[in-house]
Amino acid sequence: MISVRQAGYEADDFLATAVARQERKRGRTSLASADRDMFQLASELATILQPAKGGEWTRIGPNEVRARHSV
Repeated sequence: MISVRQAGYEADDFLATAVARQERKRGRTSLASADRDMFQLASELATILQPAKGGEWTRIGPNEVRARHSV
């Protein structure tokens, strides 16, 4: 577990940095968040786990982002 604070930064700034570091190493990342802003981090190596009904989780990768948002 890592705890980080820095004035002027939000949690998603730190999460994006962590994902980018893992991708540079070709490491895989799973990021659990209800914040749809995290979708911009989805890649072949980074999966977003979004809470769904009934305590389930939906896996969001680049294909799901394209299908949902046409980007």
